[in-house]
Amino acid sequence: MAKKHCWQLICAGITLALVACEQSITGIPDPVTEENPLVEAVASVARVHSNDPCDHLVSWWPGDGNFDDVAEPIAAANNISVNSGVVLAPGLVGDAFSFTPGTALADVDFLEIADAPDLRSASFTVELWAKRIGPGQSTDHQGNVLIQKGLQNVFDSLGAIKVSYSIWWGGAGIIQARIQNGNVRYDLESEGNVDYGDVSLFEWVHIALTFDDATKTLKLYVNGDAKSQVVTMFGPQYGSGSVVIGSTMQYAREQGFPRGFEGLIDEVGFFDRALDVDELRDIRDRGKCAPPLNNTPVVDAGPGGTINEGQAFESAGSFVDPDADTWSATVDYDDGAGPEPLTLAADKTFALSHVYADDGVYTITVAVDDGVADPVQSTASVTVNNVAPAVSAGPDDADIFEGGPYASEVSFTDVGDDSWDVTVDYGDGSPVEASTISATNFQLSHIYAVAGVFTVTVTVTDDDGAAETGTAEVAVTAEAVIYEIAVTKARVRLDRRHRPSRDRFDVEGRLPLDLLALLDPAEIVTIEFEGFAALEIPAGALVRRDRRRTHMWRFTAGRRSSGIRKFELHDDGRFKIQVRDVSFSLSPADFPRALDFSITLGSDVGETEIEFDSRLRLQKEKSGRGKSGKSGKSGKSGKSGHSRR
Repeated sequence: MAKKHCWQLICAGITLALVACEQSITGIPDPVTEENPLVEAVASVARVHSNDPCDHLVSWWPGDGNFDDVAEPIAAANNISVNSGVVLAPGLVGDAFSFTPGTALADVDFLEIADAPDLRSASFTVELWAKRIGPGQSTDHQGNVLIQKGLQNVFDSLGAIKVSYSIWWGGAGIIQARIQNGNVRYDLESEGNVDYGDVSLFEWVHIALTFDDATKTLKLYVNGDAKSQVVTMFGPQYGSGSVVIGSTMQYAREQGFPRGFEGLIDEVGFFDRALDVDELRDIRDRGKCAPPLNNTPVVDAGPGGTINEGQAFESAGSFVDPDADTWSATVDYDDGAGPEPLTLAADKTFALSHVYADDGVYTITVAVDDGVADPVQSTASVTVNNVAPAVSAGPDDADIFEGGPYASEVSFTDVGDDSWDVTVDYGDGSPVEASTISATNFQLSHIYAVAGVFTVTVTVTDDDGAAETGTAEVAVTAEAVIYEIAVTKARVRLDRRHRPSRDRFDVEGRLPLDLLALLDPAEIVTIEFEGFAALEIPAGALVRRDRRRTHMWRFTAGRRSSGIRKFELHDDGRFKIQVRDVSFSLSPADFPRALDFSITLGSDVGETEIEFDSRLRLQKEKSGRGKSGKSGKSGKSGKSGHSRR
């Protein structure tokens, strides 16, 4: 509870003058508990800073080896400017300031910090550790000063000793605190003795005074518990007075009221905000202001596995961290690419996905960083199996003549990042060829000296020893035989109106019986006139006619059809051909001249050269010599591998 005192001087008569009014609120404690709605309301405002109690720490005098202000930034440090007899002694955390005042009032130990703008904040927290080892210079109710900031260092215009804020250790073991604004002051007291008997004498006590300017709430804490609080009308009034530790302000000392504290003071801190109960308890539990104890993440990179090279490794992992941190993560898949960012889900899980280009055993390393401590790692092992190449040795049924070149392209696929050795066996007894390649396709080239059907075998071996074979069939036939055709009658008839489509050609003659023996009615028969016309009798179009004196194969087309209108081939080799409506792109002026003429049966060719006179008739018969059936004069090659002489 709180009690108020107001003194008023009222002048009689017409004028009523208020000379002075001083309001004080002494710390007869209210029943303050964590369940108190007001306390909870105030704490909820400040608790936004609870993740770091050192947030907004303006000055910090820990007394560890020196008397300096070690709060950042150092450039703005509020270092102790006056030291009157204070020495360093073992404290709660490291060293502490030791105060041993004498019995004479002038024999007082104190530390003084000059006034600075950042020591005048509207909201503030003053907190420290104190250990009382003697009664001090004053044994009255108010006791001795732990820390105090005076309004001014000297006598002010109103002749009063005024402070901005002050904390005392009372003579009866009661912790007292005050803020003051003009003639209005607000006093708080702890609810009981803190050093009676042997319980807490010579024990460390954590004391804090907080003021929240937004809610105008003043609170006194002892050992992390809110002992007393009040909602004020004003915040503290600041002036040029220094901050004094262990005694009163200069003017009070000069007036014989030093109130020197006897004992140790440690870890003195000043904040430009009101710390909440959780933050103060955190300081109490640690002994000094420090970032909250960090729980490092516990990371599980997930299970490893076994895959084939070229395959994606898929897995999932997670981590646990009870802190309200902001996390980031990286993953190193151990294939030389180095760490890369890893996306973390809101539920603290993550997905791993990576394609390994080569076989091997890899260690995946996941590192989770909570932004406070060093990243925490977890690993998983992945075994990547080698995959053999898949080889295509080229198309089957390659058809070449003996002595001619065989050419083909080999291609293969390999999901691994490998190099390869290649062997090629052409299947004809020639030496096996070997080479090392870096591309996945290459050319084959070989000369087959003899006819036959051969199997080309290509083996590709990767740098891990896995091999795969591909094959291709090559049919090598003997060189085609050129047969001589005897032409007995031939005539070219050109259209008089120069309509090339009306040109006609008639030829009669005899085929060698060896060539005739190769006739297969199921195959195409090709007739060619020196590039002017390459005409075909479709496969199966020949009709057999056997009469008493006539035994032949015959093809006829309609009277209005173009191309080969009639083809007769007798069993004795005689033939007759009529071609109609074929453009020769010739004129009578082009004659006399010779035209090459050929008949192709299967893969074998009969050739001759027909000499025409100026009347476009056969002048004489010539036989072709040494011409190749593969020279382009035959329409299609027909069967392969069955040439006969």
